[in-house]
Amino acid sequence: MPSVPSRLRFVYFAVLFAVLFSATGVFGSSGTATAGQSVTFSVTVNGTAPFTYQWYKDSNPLGSGTNATYTISSVVSGDAGTYYVIVANSAGSTTSDNAVLTVSAGTTAPTISTQPGNRSATAGGSASFTVAASGSSPFTYQWQRSTNSGSTWSSLSNDSTYAGVATAGLSVGGTTTGMSGDQFRCVVSNSAGSATSSAATLTVTAAVVAPAITTQPGSQAVVAGNSVSFTVVASGTAPLAYQWRKAGVNIIGANSATYTIGTAQTTDATTYAVVVSNSAGSATSNDATLTVTAATLAPSITTQPASVTVTAGTSASFTVVASGTAPLAYQWRKGGVTISGANSATYTIGSAQTSDAADYAVVVSNSAGSVTSGNATLTIVGGVQQPPSNATKLINLSSRTQVGTGSGITIAGFVLAGTQPKTLLIRGIGPALTALGVGGAMQDPTMTIFAGSTVVATNEGWKASNADPIRAAAQRLGAFALPESGQDCAILADFAPGIYTVQLKDKNGGTGVGLIELYDANTGSDSKLINLSTRAFVGRDASILITGLVVSGSTPKTVLVRAVGPGLTAYGVDGVLSHPKMSLFSGQQEIATNTGWTTSANRAAIASVAAQVGAFPLDPAGADSAMLLTLDPGIYTIQVMGANGETGTALVETYAVD
Repeated sequence: MPSVPSRLRFVYFAVLFAVLFSATGVFGSSGTATAGQSVTFSVTVNGTAPFTYQWYKDSNPLGSGTNATYTISSVVSGDAGTYYVIVANSAGSTTSDNAVLTVSAGTTAPTISTQPGNRSATAGGSASFTVAASGSSPFTYQWQRSTNSGSTWSSLSNDSTYAGVATAGLSVGGTTTGMSGDQFRCVVSNSAGSATSSAATLTVTAAVVAPAITTQPGSQAVVAGNSVSFTVVASGTAPLAYQWRKAGVNIIGANSATYTIGTAQTTDATTYAVVVSNSAGSATSNDATLTVTAATLAPSITTQPASVTVTAGTSASFTVVASGTAPLAYQWRKGGVTISGANSATYTIGSAQTSDAADYAVVVSNSAGSVTSGNATLTIVGGVQQPPSNATKLINLSSRTQVGTGSGITIAGFVLAGTQPKTLLIRGIGPALTALGVGGAMQDPTMTIFAGSTVVATNEGWKASNADPIRAAAQRLGAFALPESGQDCAILADFAPGIYTVQLKDKNGGTGVGLIELYDANTGSDSKLINLSTRAFVGRDASILITGLVVSGSTPKTVLVRAVGPGLTAYGVDGVLSHPKMSLFSGQQEIATNTGWTTSANRAAIASVAAQVGAFPLDPAGADSAMLLTLDPGIYTIQVMGANGETGTALVETYAVD
């Protein structure tokens, strides 16, 4: 009988059996297999073939085992048990030894049970990703990062930014906006295999900066009834929220950078501030103070001036009573013409004369508007005989000059002699000269009249003044009409006897030819024009200095005319005309001329009359010009130029000699 392993030895009817259990790395009658391994049982039989085989597990037949071997391709825990085989032939059967199979649990490859989730962080902050896996431990972890939407992945190492790269939890610190959109995943491994998680995305937003006030709301002053606004400018991360406060109390609905009060009232006068906030904090502005003043009420006449009748030589007064917000300004008018210096609620004529008989009214004004009273009539009883209408006098004086800038502006002076105010029409003309064929006329004249250093009248466009009376007076006096554009200047007003100066210049600093005209618009007054003086630059050709005068009445009138150049040096005037030449014309005819007054035959009379009319003395050896003339009623012009073509500043004076 052949020899077999003792643990598998069977004897039955002289037949010898042996059962061999085999698994990976395991051989013998019994053994342990790891779940998932392949296991084979085999039997070796001696005897007369053919044989039949019936395999059993735990005494239960295995229908599929009909060969000398029985194989389980992948064992599971349920395959554990006792296996044997019954072998038979025609002579009989025999049962093998038992082979015990033990199944141990195998190593299971990882599977991801919890995927890492997307995370958000603020720049400078941190974010964490976590993964969980099932399967046979121990596991190894490796976190990976992709910066291009998963196209390329790179493994992470622990450094100042990443921690836990080989654990189930990854920490990302010091995030920046440049990391926004990066993706992270984890590879989990054991001895049986590996699994890769899905990708999780990191979103990084810029850090929120707390608000700061960059422009504070400013204090405001407003008249009651008007709108007023406060505005703040703030920096910080949007969105910014605004809350305005009134005296420290929140204003409902005031939630914008600008807070507007549509109709301010005195009850709104207090302090205002605004709180600007976002998720990072808040900032409060400085207080802005609102001052609300009561609305200005336009004037209204409550008591009209009353008409009066007085005896000539006695006083007459007109009084108006007006309501409205102070201060109230008053301007009395006589026959629609402004009365110079009549600026009180009461206007008094100290010694009324028949020439004062007229309608009087007053304009009362303040910053809110103006109102004009009704007319009050002054009636004079008796009276003083006024000068006859045919008395000889100067009724018009004019000067055409080259108007410069600074000390080169045109300055004219005039003197009124007498006891009563006189109505004068005074014009400063520039643009209107163009239509008369004068080239280079000034375009934007402004005219100011002074009594000493006090401004008594000013104008920048004649239509802005009492246009209708000016238009009527110019027509009555024979003055050429001014264009309706109104850029030329004109003043129609009453002037008390005295000395006045007129300044003519371009309001925008320009230069050009200008004309100053004075007209006697009230021949009934005992006062009269006795002097017009003009200081201006004397050029050549069209820029020479030209003055005009009109003698009215029926008898001749003596006048003193002077062209002063060198004589101005003693008064601090620079750049004077060194050799003035003066010529008097009636129409186109030259009727008198002078170059150097000391060459005149009547130089003694000239000096005497100059002293009589109050003119400053001329140097007896000087080169100034002067003429003492007796003129018939009519229109005259005086031309002043350099005797040898010189240019410079000169003073032209015309005096009426009684």
